[in-house]
Parts: sequence; structure tokens; C-alpha cells
Amino acid sequence: MYRTVPDAEVSELRARHLTNTTAVVRWSDTDSCVQLNGPGTKYRWAVNSRSQEYDPSNYSAVPPSQRPLRRSDLQPLTNYVFQVNIVNALGNNDERWTTLNFKTLHTVPDAPRNPVVYRRNDSALWARWEEPLKPSGNILRYIFELQGGGESRRESVAPNFYCAAKPGFICHGVFGLRSHSDYVITIRAVNEHGDEPGEPATIHATTTIGGADYWVIFLGTNRDCCSIFLEFLVP
Repeated sequence: MYRTVPDAEVSELRARHLTNTTAVVRWSDTDSCVQLNGPGTKYRWAVNSRSQEYDPSNYSAVPPSQRPLRRSDLQPLTNYVFQVNIVNALGNNDERWTTLNFKTLHTVPDAPRNPVVYRRNDSALWARWEEPLKPSGNILRYIFELQGGGESRRESVAPNFYCAAKPGFICHGVFGLRSHSDYVITIRAVNEHGDEPGEPATIHATTTIGGADYWVIFLGTNRDCCSIFLEFLVP
């Protein structure tokens, strides 16, 4: 028979895997059954920014099987307070909360550098770019978004998908586009610390029959009265 609410607190409360918008919180049980006044049935918990007022409606309850707790809806560079206490069959003890203070990160990458559409035709665009100057961690992928021509696309690009003719640049092509249409391409990097992409790099392009955006031409020295030898480098 339970006599009263728990007179104990959780132990080893800690936050792990902090990112810009996520925190994973872990804790251990007390091993004193006397203080628990019977087995604990669940935990009452809440996470609030330090600027928030106390609100009982913010508190939730979870069974022990749902530990650790993961919150992925936090704000970057924000101070938070996590509180938890033990609940038995009679309820919880409002005087035995355990509190943890933590701060989320802000480690999103800069925008990818030197983005350009280097080749196009009436139904496809090929873009390339360099890694952000400040990736703020290892780049896991790039988010490639395209809008225009009555459609929108969102694709993931591997960080090591380098251009064969442009070492150090990442390349990506999109196909099946509408001819003679205007498109806006947005490229953002995702690193190991972030749940959301970083700063965007934007390109405006049009599908048109033809090759590249520019040609670099070098005049040759082999000339005569009727001809000239030209050397050129395609992008």
C-alpha cells in the first residue's frame, strides 16, 4: 500500500547530443525504495526557456521506458531549464524536482561559395559550388532546391560529389525541366551539429537550348592570310 508521494529525486540528470534545435536528456533512478514510497510509475517533466513564466500546463508525463527524452523543437542559442520528478501511484512531490540548465548551439554552415549554373539546355540545368568558408563542422549533405516552371523540387546532394573537370567543386544536375522557363536554385549545407540547413546560396537560371554560361577563348599564334587557329576552354 502506498502511503505518500515520492520523497526522492532522479540522479545523473544530463543533456547530451546538443545541436541547434535538439537536446537529448538522460537521468537515472534513485535506488531507495523507501524514499520512493513504492515503485515509481512515471516521470513528470518540462523544458522551458529561462524567459518563460511557470506554467503547469507545460508539464508532461512519460513512463520509464521512454527514456531518454528527445526534444527537437528548440530554438538555437537559447538557454533552457529542464525539470523532472518521480511519480508513484499517489502522484508527484512538487518539492522534489531535479533541474538542469543547458543552452542550444548555433553552428549552421555559411552559404556555399561561388555557385553557378555552368551548363544548360532546354530541359536540364547543371550547377556547381564550393564548400562554405565556415562549415562549422563536417558537412553531411547539401539541400538543393529548385523553383520555377510551375514546379518545385528538393533534392539531397552528397558532399563528395565533386565535378570531374573542377576539383573542389560539388556538381549536381536537374533534368526534365520545362523549356524556356525561369528557375531559382537555392543551395544550403547541413553539418553534423545542425538539424536544419545553413545559410542559402541562390542562383537564377533559364532553360535554353545551348551550352554553358561562358567561354574562355585564347587566340593561337598559328595564323596565315586566310585562317586563324583558336584555342578555347569550356567551363
